[in-house]
Amino acid sequence: MDNPSSFQQIVSLGPNCRPKYHIQRYYGKHTAKRGVFDWQITSGDALILYLESDFRGMFEREDLTITDKGIVVNRRVGTMHHHEFPSEHIDETVLDLHYATARQNHDTWCATTRSFLTNRASTLFVFANEAAAETKSAIAEYLNTRAPAKIYALIEAPEDVLADDWRGTETIWEQLFSPYRIKPTYSARAAYRLHRFKEKLRRYTRRFSDGVEA
Repeated sequence: MDNPSSFQQIVSLGPNCRPKYHIQRYYGKHTAKRGVFDWQITSGDALILYLESDFRGMFEREDLTITDKGIVVNRRVGTMHHHEFPSEHIDETVLDLHYATARQNHDTWCATTRSFLTNRASTLFVFANEAAAETKSAIAEYLNTRAPAKIYALIEAPEDVLADDWRGTETIWEQLFSPYRIKPTYSARAAYRLHRFKEKLRRYTRRFSDGVEA
């Protein structure tokens, strides 16, 4: 496969939130909607399970548990979810209370990621570290089956001396991204503008509601 320098979309495949952070920092937030691998911890084996299941059944309530550090994990899949639930005082009751909303969000992010993989847009996929051969093979098989004409490339960040810092080293990511341009399609730009408008409307409505209640 050729390795073009210009793509219509850029997508993080994990395994943590570092790629999405630098995608937004380097290319801007408008370049990509939120996908399921953006802000959760997803091992290579877990990513393969997402692909094999076509992103279905990956966030069932009975699979979720809470570690002694207060982190929600999926014991079947192996994913870790730092941002989908309240970070303080979480227990099974709080997990139950927030699960429906978290599940709805997760399903939306799964649908978005599935669309990234199967749509016609040329795509630059990004890993925060070197991916295992099995993981790359599973991605290629998924794409060959569901989007055989898709133009894509997969890049991996090199080992980072600041691996203990979730953000990593900015210069490493700048060097990784520098050969590539991201030029979103017109429909993607329009969808982002609509998303921003809805977000502003929700914030305005919330402030107005709070003012009325006060």
